[in-house]
Amino acid sequence: KMVVCALGYEAMAADRGGWPAGYTSVAANIGLTKGMSSSVRGDIAVLIYNALITPVMEQTSYGSDTRYEVLDGAGNKEYKTILTKRDIYIATGIVGDTFNKDEIKFEVTRDSKDGEFEASEKEITFLMGNSDIANYTHQEVEVYVAEDDGEYTVLAVKAAKKTETFTLVSDDVKDINGNKITYYVDSLNSSRTKTLTIDENATIEYNKVALAANETLETKIEGKDDVEIVFIENDGDSDYDVVVMTEYVSAVVETVNASKDKITLGSRTVTFDFDDNNKTYIFLDDEGNELTLADFEEDDVVAYVSDTANPKDADYLKIIKLSNSVIIGTVDSVQNNEQIVTINDEEYKVIDTAIWNQISTPGTEGTFYVGLTGKIV
Repeated sequence: KMVVCALGYEAMAADRGGWPAGYTSVAANIGLTKGMSSSVRGDIAVLIYNALITPVMEQTSYGSDTRYEVLDGAGNKEYKTILTKRDIYIATGIVGDTFNKDEIKFEVTRDSKDGEFEASEKEITFLMGNSDIANYTHQEVEVYVAEDDGEYTVLAVKAAKKTETFTLVSDDVKDINGNKITYYVDSLNSSRTKTLTIDENATIEYNKVALAANETLETKIEGKDDVEIVFIENDGDSDYDVVVMTEYVSAVVETVNASKDKITLGSRTVTFDFDDNNKTYIFLDDEGNELTLADFEEDDVVAYVSDTANPKDADYLKIIKLSNSVIIGTVDSVQNNEQIVTINDEEYKVIDTAIWNQISTPGTEGTFYVGLTGKIV
């Protein structure tokens, strides 16, 4: 009853017999109960969600000719919901790249019912606000955005039902044959494999840069053990439409001078130009929370992504501060064929041969640094 009244349908419910049958009848008729089952908590969530996207009813004439209309956009009527009454709109589309840490590109793929966002507009720009929309790059989503003076700020994001993502690390790839990729199901147990298919017209990028005509997924990961590969499926078939490769470089922070906008990652010193709008710098912890340069300290373990080979020249640089990344212990055992060591009863892969040669003897004691993908770096 409360939701029916909030949407303006109380008069219709009264005409249908009032409480309770009139309200349940109206609720079913306007789609409020669609998807409800027998779970009280779940049904409340479904009911409220349906209410957000249901056109409201408003009184349009008074006196002897009292009339109510459903504002569903039909004919010349306005389209109005609980959301649009508060200048909140829903857009469906593909999340693009960030302009900077505050803005993100968005390509509209389906018109919103109220006409606020039209597919013909193609690419528009949203303010990210406090949302996690940057985590949905290249995915089709529904976004809830608030309008204020012509600017739209993202409030919430919901992945489209047909959208699917799958993530691999490059050293879990067993074989690439055309658009077929065979991978190990368990990186620590290389006996079971599966195969996935990439769409022939898939968009493929590496560290924010689209592949050149002479490059392939295979050539980009060849000889590299720590590249994250995210496969994204947006159109509901079994072939992945987008492949995003990200090479995370693991490093230990040697020095930080926040007052001079400098950090040294391993042997590479980066001086940030925060006044350059063409450069994007992102500082995060491993839970996705935003940090500042001053939050980094000497001996922190980080993973960084750069659109250039040397981060000091980057236009895009993301640095992730890793927690629980330092282990003090003893190598209990080793698996030479897989470059795996057991430390404090946990198994870890080792990122390269040079480090493997230092720690591949059982009984080796030390401080071990674990990178973003769980390998000793």
